[in-house]
Amino acid sequence: MLNVAVVGTGVMGTNHLRVLHQFEGVCVAAIVEPDSVRRSEVAQDYEVNMFGSIEDLLADKTLSDSLTAAVIATPTSSHIHIAKEIVDAGIATLIEKPIAASIEEALEIDNFAKERNVPVMVGHVERFNPAVIELFDPIYSDPIHVEVRRIGPFASRITDSVIHDLMVHDLDIVRKFLDSEITSVQATGKTVLSSSCDIATALLTFESGATASLTASRLGQKKLREIDITLEGSFVCADLLHRNVVVHRAEQGSITSQGSGYKQAVEEEVRYLQNRVEPLVAEWEAFFSAIENGETPPVTVQDGIEAVRMADQIAEVVASFK
Repeated sequence: MLNVAVVGTGVMGTNHLRVLHQFEGVCVAAIVEPDSVRRSEVAQDYEVNMFGSIEDLLADKTLSDSLTAAVIATPTSSHIHIAKEIVDAGIATLIEKPIAASIEEALEIDNFAKERNVPVMVGHVERFNPAVIELFDPIYSDPIHVEVRRIGPFASRITDSVIHDLMVHDLDIVRKFLDSEITSVQATGKTVLSSSCDIATALLTFESGATASLTASRLGQKKLREIDITLEGSFVCADLLHRNVVVHRAEQGSITSQGSGYKQAVEEEVRYLQNRVEPLVAEWEAFFSAIENGETPPVTVQDGIEAVRMADQIAEVVASFK
């Protein structure tokens, strides 16, 4: 039996609770929630040990010593403190993205985990989206341009900038997909409904020559999660919400004989995606496998650090124009 603790019961923490209860051989042994009202609400749905702080959980040595893993789904500013406490107890840790509030804190988590030889994985869950997995296939290599749109309605509970909250997902995907260093960053953003950036667009140029345009917004009335890839002989459209990938190929077009239009033959290939499991389920499967087999988690702390580093670069450019 794998015993797991869930720290934080907001939207993402609740999703983790739902998914973990689907696994055979996995027990949610403890829930940590500092808000007493929320803790009472969760206690009505889950009959598990409830704690108000990570310190209270770790003080219960019998329980904490039985834990295989823990997930941190709390506000980003609290990640450094909670992660150090859990890792110091020798518990494998899944930290929701972004890994930390700063590069310095992320590096501190990394060093702490390495010193104690405790596996830590960052929750960039889109890595496990079947549409994204498809894009990592070598047939889509050598892209010319990548365009990403991640748009949704405003949520007052989010305090991070849209760059670190939403765009960070796509920065991680683009970084892994292009496997190249950034050479230039252009960006713009606006603060509209919150105290931080609510909409941002970035244009990145990479050493490989490829470019990437990313837009993240929490001002949209429609939820979009889309990636378009321009290749030399095709145009690839990935819908991360509906988890599908369509490849478009067009023949050379020509003016119609009457000169009143333009005709072009277009082929559309809807790719069959084998792994249709929910990304969060796949993420936990990968983390459990890494723990049990003593392997490096598929999304490392270094991956989390690089995503934050890219987000910081974009945020600095946006701030410079205010």
